[in-house]
Amino acid sequence: MRLFLLAGALSFALAAGQPAMRVAPTDASWADAEGATATVSARTIPPATIASCQFQGTSVIPLVTTPYFELTWTFPPGSGYTATSNLIVKRSATAGLGGVLEPITGGSGLRTTGPVNGVYTTQIDAGLLGNLLGGSFNLAIVAKQSFPAVTWEAAPATVTAQANLAGLTGSCTR
Repeated sequence: MRLFLLAGALSFALAAGQPAMRVAPTDASWADAEGATATVSARTIPPATIASCQFQGTSVIPLVTTPYFELTWTFPPGSGYTATSNLIVKRSATAGLGGVLEPITGGSGLRTTGPVNGVYTTQIDAGLLGNLLGGSFNLAIVAKQSFPAVTWEAAPATVTAQANLAGLTGSCTR
């Protein structure tokens, strides 16, 4: 109890030694009963369109050539997008022994050319392990738009690519 009284007396003594604080008027205030509503919408980045996907580079001897998947695709008409600024190519393993090993090895080469009459061609190597062991992969062409603080991506245009055992054959499905 003595400690409480001592603390109170000390507080009073400190406060008494300070000059009195005044409340001054301010020009800043807000007193309005009106409300406002607004509709906010985000820009949608239009997706690319894949026209075709083919397995290429079939070899009787798998180590002689590297099979690859060739996608032909377009950005949306009038978008003004270019492959150097607005393209992301994605690959994710979905099945098969080669598919399981692909992310570990780092895998495939990537080449994009064009446009020729608005059509781009992207080649994605099956990779050595995909070539020998086969595998199923999701391949995606994604349009993107970059801003100073963020990059927005369109919905991916995807295909499933299948390289069969030994890389002798392959296929794509949309």
